[in-house]
Amino acid sequence: MTRNLLSQKAVLASLNITGWTTRRLDKSVTKEVNNRHGASEDAGRYNKLLIAKTATEPLTTIASRARHEFYELSQPWLDTGARVLPSALYIDFSTKMRKHKADYDAAAARFVVEYPDHVMEAKRRLNGMFNPADYPPQSEVRKLFDLDVKIFPCPDAADFRVDIADEHAEDIRADIEARMKDALEAAMREPVERIVETVGRMAERLKAYKPAVRKGERTEGQFHNSLVENVRSLAAILPAFNLTNDPRLAAISDRISRELCVVEPQKLRDDPRARKSVRQAAEAILADVNDFMA
Repeated sequence: MTRNLLSQKAVLASLNITGWTTRRLDKSVTKEVNNRHGASEDAGRYNKLLIAKTATEPLTTIASRARHEFYELSQPWLDTGARVLPSALYIDFSTKMRKHKADYDAAAARFVVEYPDHVMEAKRRLNGMFNPADYPPQSEVRKLFDLDVKIFPCPDAADFRVDIADEHAEDIRADIEARMKDALEAAMREPVERIVETVGRMAERLKAYKPAVRKGERTEGQFHNSLVENVRSLAAILPAFNLTNDPRLAAISDRISRELCVVEPQKLRDDPRARKSVRQAAEAILADVNDFMA
């Protein structure tokens, strides 16, 4: 039954990342600029950068990487911040998220140590716009940064228990069941959309690639090794994303692994026959996926 598929094969995961917002509206400067130009009060807003961007780049880089892998390894779940995490990917997901958290915590600790220097640099850089009230005490800064992952079980209408009239309880169970069905359909659409995007890009890039033949000519449509690496990454997680064991998706996943992942990027550049074969395989898979989605 629908209600059991998600609860048996997946969990819900949420990722929450907090940091210090280093941009601050300066009302006095905003008013001064608008007055100087004879503009209305709402004509513009002046936001100053409290801390140099380079100071927080390590934190934002780690946060961006964590969000990317969070979305890469999970599937949509209704309209909440949580996402469906297939059980088969749980160990890989947990390992990566623990690493991101450790890196984020370490970067936050370094930022706190260097914080007084950043404030002094801001005082020099902002000059007359510097306002000490914009800066929290060093002892409070560490609390502003956190990277937290939470895991929850997927709701199951069969496990719903509440002390209300039976007819109302049944209505709630039916609503849970309907939402679970919608969530499962959304979760199953996303891997198909990923196939269209990733395989479609491979087909386009291989078709556009034209190597230089004569001396002085330039190669057109150069592509990076990531063109193949992205397809391989997708092929690795597609079986886990097939929560309903759909044979069509399973067959397409198998074809991607067998037909698109076995040729190295450099061979695709050097060997026109290999490039044509893989491109045609990608186009054929793409056509079948589009039929699948219709």
